[in-house]
Amino acid sequence: MSTLVLELITTTAALHRLAPAWAELWHQVPDATPFQHPAWQLPWWSVFGTEQPIVPCLWEGSQLSGILPLYILERSSERKLLPIGIGLSDFCDALLRPDLPVNCLHELLHVALDAAGSTCDLTDIPPQARLRNIHAPSGWREAWRISDPCPVLEIPREADCVERVVPARQRRKLRMNRHRAARCGGWLVHDATGSAEMLEQLLIQNSCRWGHCDPAVREFLRSAMPNLARAGLARVTVLSIAGSLAAICLALQDQKHRLMFYMSGFEPAVAHVSPGSLLVGAMIDEAISLGRREIHFLRGGEAYKYAWGARDHWNAACRLWPA
Repeated sequence: MSTLVLELITTTAALHRLAPAWAELWHQVPDATPFQHPAWQLPWWSVFGTEQPIVPCLWEGSQLSGILPLYILERSSERKLLPIGIGLSDFCDALLRPDLPVNCLHELLHVALDAAGSTCDLTDIPPQARLRNIHAPSGWREAWRISDPCPVLEIPREADCVERVVPARQRRKLRMNRHRAARCGGWLVHDATGSAEMLEQLLIQNSCRWGHCDPAVREFLRSAMPNLARAGLARVTVLSIAGSLAAICLALQDQKHRLMFYMSGFEPAVAHVSPGSLLVGAMIDEAISLGRREIHFLRGGEAYKYAWGARDHWNAACRLWPA
């Protein structure tokens, strides 16, 4: 292995110039999530960034080998070092080539802490994350806590359809709703990833259901979706009943085995046939046919996630501060 060189990125322009090397590194990390890809992180930065990135990088020649995307947030008298993507990213982690040892991760962290000199909150760290292995450097203290449940439905290798992986009660409900939708004029699921109109419909549905949708979140999703779709990391799937729009789901997917339900919405007029459930069932079916082994319902312990048979995987958070 050649000598690794540390670089600290502290400007937005330099951060955006990293995009090609960053995307290449992402493809070298089998367990990387879509939340770590520049197609997700850079649009987030463009909408929510503070112009104070603190992004240590490891280079081996011209190849990016590690990156820890952080930034400084200053509000009133408070100054914090936070992950880029915080809030909208269900998982946050460093992106590090798999063959690099943990001391490389510590080097990235130490450089960031020294540059910021303030409290650092590392949030939404999933169980398999490289950041689970960090410890506070000399002169710093740390405190860990378990944060949000992230239910996951694990797919057995022998399973060939959704009916073989979900609990019996959910299986009965799914069949019943399929019959109801058939009696209402039939139902159809199709891919609408390239449709800006369907993304707008999803945002409208989501806003109607929850009473609001932050304009900044809308701007972020509109900006991120084209590049996420081109990279194969996001898809928009639509359910129609009797030829009319019934439900929409935005899902993220990695390069290997995970499908992640990120945002969904449905038309209240057809709520009696549970269009959201029909769509989720169809998407799980397709994921199984493509060889995916994990269905992620992401943050939150809502009851419907467990009805599908999902079990909790817990995110963690780590606070580091000067001793």
